[in-house]
Formats: sequence, C-alpha cells, structure tokens
Amino acid sequence: MTHLETAVTIGKEIADAAIWHSSRCTWVGAMPEEGAAGPRMTYTSFGPDLYGGTAGVALVLAELYAASGESLFQAVALGAIEHARSRAGDLPPGASLGAYTGRPGVALAAVLVGRPREDRYWTATPRISCMPSPTPASRLTVSQKDAGRAACPAGVPPAFFSASPEPPTSIFA
Repeated sequence: MTHLETAVTIGKEIADAAIWHSSRCTWVGAMPEEGAAGPRMTYTSFGPDLYGGTAGVALVLAELYAASGESLFQAVALGAIEHARSRAGDLPPGASLGAYTGRPGVALAAVLVGRPREDRYWTATPRISCMPSPTPASRLTVSQKDAGRAACPAGVPPAFFSASPEPPTSIFA
C-alpha cells in the first residue's frame, strides 16, 4: 500500500465520521477543558480553529482531495470549512488572534480550501474578521504567542478582511 493509499483510507474514515447539519459538518472528539481541579478531557464538537478544529480538518481533506481526486474529500472539506467560518466569531478573545487557535488560521484555511471554487464560492459568502478586540500579549498562552498575532495571514488578500458588508468582486484579484 502506498502512502497516498493509506492517506485515502484514513481520509475516508474521517469523512465517514462527519456529523452534518445543512451544508456544514463537524466531528465529536476528546478535547481538553479547564476545570476547577485542572485540565480534563471531555467529548465535544470540534471548534473552528486550525490547530484542533474543523478548519484544520478541512485543510487536510482539501489537500487529500488535491492529491487523490476523490470528490468525497472536497465535499467534506467544504462542509468543514463552512462550519469553521460560521463559528470563527465564537473563539474567545484571548485565543482569537493566533494563527493556530484563532481567526487568522480559520481565514487562511478558508482561502486555501476555497481556491478551487474561485469567485463563485467566495463572493457569495461572508468574510471573517481577522481582528477582534485587542488582547494584551500578557493574556495570551504560549501557543497563541508563538502562533503569531498577524493582522492577516500571508497570502490572504486584504479584501477578505474588509469591514464592508459588500463582498469583493474577487478575493484573488
């Protein structure tokens, strides 16, 4: 079995485990949660982030679609990124600035996952605001500081983050 065949097998298991609602999908899994007695594991729906959420799953499945041509991976990647985009505003302020745990990572994943669809997809859906209310660096975790607090991820056109309610003609222009 080749590496790609192995990846396709794993990808199909991931895709089959997706929980769908309308055009969005997510997964349920063990996630760390802070409690009074310290961190513990709990089962919950994935969040929107790139590091451990649906934006990251979407990006992996989109890459698997590009490598294998399996349309299942494209469909599930688009469902996962729809979930991430719809939930990006739910990220807590202290976590929302990092590339891995915040809005910039969700935005970058959305652009990368959506590239094959070009304007037809991106001009019909709302953009993600990359910059929530400012959070002092002292309140960020190490992973959030290390992930960088970029205003926009590299490669993401500024029009994607416009405060204007009108979508751009093309985010790739």
